Amino acid sequence: MQQIIQTLVDDIDGSEATTTITFSVSGVDYTIDLNDKNAAKFEKAITPFVAHAQRVGGRRQRGASISKLPNNAKIVRSWAQANGYAIPDRGRIPGEILAAYEAAEAS
Repeated sequence: MQQIIQTLVDDIDGSEATTTITFSVSGVDYTIDLNDKNAAKFEKAITPFVAHAQRVGGRRQRGASISKLPNNAKIVRSWAQANGYAIPDRGRIPGEILAAYEAAEAS
């Protein structure tokens, strides 16, 4: 029997990554593997640009923009719990919590 284990490595700091983010800049597509901390930094850095940009393709997302990143629910849930919100461990994250998270990240 053979078992292959694949581990994502954070492209910024070399730690274990939890997500892969795909994005495009100037017509070039990129992917980057990040841990939760660096994914939150990425989201925080790009949010002001996305807020002022015009969407030109891709699937329409329901809810707040935080839903665009893979594995971001874990980040939002951790933030919500640390900030006193009652949030389930699974399922849809309520819109008011997403809005509060985005407002906190934008400030």
